[in-house]
Amino acid sequence: MTEPEATTNVQTDAITFWSYLSGLTTLVLCIISVLAFIFTLSPFRLLPDLFLLVSAIVWFRRPHIRRARVAAMFLAAFLLMEFYLPFDVSILYRPGRPRVLPLVMGLPRKETVQRAQRGELALGGCIVMGNEPRWILVW
Repeated sequence: MTEPEATTNVQTDAITFWSYLSGLTTLVLCIISVLAFIFTLSPFRLLPDLFLLVSAIVWFRRPHIRRARVAAMFLAAFLLMEFYLPFDVSILYRPGRPRVLPLVMGLPRKETVQRAQRGELALGGCIVMGNEPRWILVW
């Protein structure tokens, strides 16, 4: 075997290793994304869930962006939206025109219940997870 042939074999082995590692990393990131979606699913976090769904569709439909770096960026953007987005869209129906209301979490007082009945705010429930939005769009 001559010197150029040996160099070519080493380069081919290196490319195969990095391709395998990239594929494995992509698979692990996809699994982490699905688990993050399942564990952070809540009724007041619709926008991050829609973002992750659209990102997954785009990622699978466009072969040229199927890289671990792109999957990591989608996952990071999803988690940032999930935990730090102060605004979201509610799937719960409220009579009247669409409007933005403050979301109140925790056990409501009598005055808070009366304000919610007048449509001034939305009640989110007694269990506070910590990543609820402060404002929601209701329709």
